[in-house]
Amino acid sequence: METNYFENPKIAKQWIHSIETKDHWLKNETVYPAIQEWIDANEIKQVIDLGCGQGNALEFLAIDEYIGIDSSETLINRALELYGSHFWKINIYSISGVYESVISVMSWFHLED
Repeated sequence: METNYFENPKIAKQWIHSIETKDHWLKNETVYPAIQEWIDANEIKQVIDLGCGQGNALEFLAIDEYIGIDSSETLINRALELYGSHFWKINIYSISGVYESVISVMSWFHLED
């Protein structure tokens, strides 16, 4: 399995800074609205966000139940600080259960072929 650099607190804090201080118009004005359109069109009530980072999807998505999952303790702690108890620190390969829908924004580069 590939190294997850966001498990390094220094790198994770740099990521938090870059996401929270820069304008990410493509994601904020294109990706999240497209996901919301899909949620609405399919009457989705539950979303699992794999690789949620610090959880900023909650700023853009209207959903009944959101669960953010990330393996970085630093990023999950920031998400909990910003948005509350919707977040779990676990490795995505250890997830079990049945979920209505899954999204993953800006995390595919972590996956192996």
